Amino acid sequence: MSATLTDARREQAIRLAENGARSLIERQLQAKLAQMILGFQFNYIAELERQNLLNEPDAFERLPAILVDPTFEARIAGELYRASSVAFEAGAVVALHQMGFEATAPRVSKLRGKRARVEVLKAFKLKFRLTNGAINLKILERAQAIAHQAVKATVEATQRTLKELALAGGITAGAAIAKLKRQKFPTSFAGRIAETEAHAAYEDGQHETYKKSGVLYHSWITVGDNRVRPWHVTNEAEGLVRVGDPFPSGQVHPGDGPLSVNCRCSVIPEVPSALDLIPWDGG
Repeated sequence: MSATLTDARREQAIRLAENGARSLIERQLQAKLAQMILGFQFNYIAELERQNLLNEPDAFERLPAILVDPTFEARIAGELYRASSVAFEAGAVVALHQMGFEATAPRVSKLRGKRARVEVLKAFKLKFRLTNGAINLKILERAQAIAHQAVKATVEATQRTLKELALAGGITAGAAIAKLKRQKFPTSFAGRIAETEAHAAYEDGQHETYKKSGVLYHSWITVGDNRVRPWHVTNEAEGLVRVGDPFPSGQVHPGDGPLSVNCRCSVIPEVPSALDLIPWDGG
């Protein structure tokens, strides 16, 4: 029997109440990325001033970002990989909980200030650790791709700031840094990345756990407000879909593909009996 929409909403509320890991991961990642982006912008302005390039029209061509901070992209990728892999484990633990298994993930449980440990007294305690090489590589490659985009966007935002100052009558390092401090770019851009990537990894963790544990069907659920994409409303209306098959939007699960930026949707599994499943431990 398929879960009703009311049941789906209740399941989602229980899940979010019991496992606040994803939202904590998002906030921590946003804060770290915003700090790194702003620090890079300050360093860039300082180096442009040191080389007397602040008012040169070709300053960014003469001083590429890689020369200012060769590790910036790698550090962004490292933060994204760490956060995404923990979010994946959080999603996996919740999926195991939904299936009726008692499970913990040590890295999730260490998140400060949240009860991220999930326990259901129906089976046996399972320690989930993501050791699957192919999945870890997939998470790393996505982190590297997003980091590359983040560096490009950061440089472009810094260029816009300098061009605005140039049009206003010339650039000084002090004026540039003051303007950068007032900008919303680092926080808003970092927030979009953090929310999208933590959500995508979390939902991927759920999906892989369903698939590898033997769950056959799941349903898409939205948060039910006017910000939900029309395609995702259609996905929800579709009801049960076989795990691994696409929903009407073409997505296999929330967080999959280009319709995922700032997505807040999730899925719930159809689990007739935990006895029919073999819980995946992340290997």
